[in-house]
Amino acid sequence: MKDSVIIPLSIAENVLSEKKRLSKIEAYIYLLLKVNGKTTSFKKLADAWKWPTSATVSRYLSQLKDAGLIDIEVSKTGTKITLNDTLNDTHKDTPKPAKTKGKRKVDDTLNDTPNDTLKQTDLFGEEPVDERTAALNRKFKELNYDIDFSFVEPHLEDAFFRWLKYKQGRREKYKNQKSLKQCYDKMKKDCKGSSLIAMQMIDQSEANNYAGLFPLKTKNSNTPVGFILNDNDPDRAAKYSDW
Repeated sequence: MKDSVIIPLSIAENVLSEKKRLSKIEAYIYLLLKVNGKTTSFKKLADAWKWPTSATVSRYLSQLKDAGLIDIEVSKTGTKITLNDTLNDTHKDTPKPAKTKGKRKVDDTLNDTPNDTLKQTDLFGEEPVDERTAALNRKFKELNYDIDFSFVEPHLEDAFFRWLKYKQGRREKYKNQKSLKQCYDKMKKDCKGSSLIAMQMIDQSEANNYAGLFPLKTKNSNTPVGFILNDNDPDRAAKYSDW
């Protein structure tokens, strides 16, 4: 059969036994082997697949349902997922494209390139990840985080990595992407987007053995952090000597 692939059970089970985030095709195999006809929950699937949230599981299952690959029944006891036997029916009733005379207009082909078609029809294809995001995820994976770090901006990347390394030294770790994002957003807000101030905040926490990040403490609360003198007035320099 041209549109089906036979995967040995031993290989499928071996893939699912690895402690890593499952791809969409691996998640589908998981449904086939472990969930088909049973009741589960989006949260349980997210934990089993190492996916960031239950919402991502919900969206994926909706895709499968829309494609006619599964049926979903939601009840008080959970969500029952049943896989449909669609292999023999694939493309069975798909109409053949009508032949057209003459040349096609340029506008008609804009959304009909092989790449565009693949993105629209490849249900199990991974979402495109740019090179920087892939590099970020590899970098933070050194700290035993297998989470999407695409939210980290380039100018705060080193500071946030240093903070997580400090937390690792304390044998502390953020549990999920949501808590990581909250920490990052707070750091960005408190440092006003400055990588220098972010590093100073980390220095402050390390020096005081703090478990969290806090705005910089200054002797004079009215003294702006990182204030830049616009002239050479020695009196002004003396006034702000307590930076």
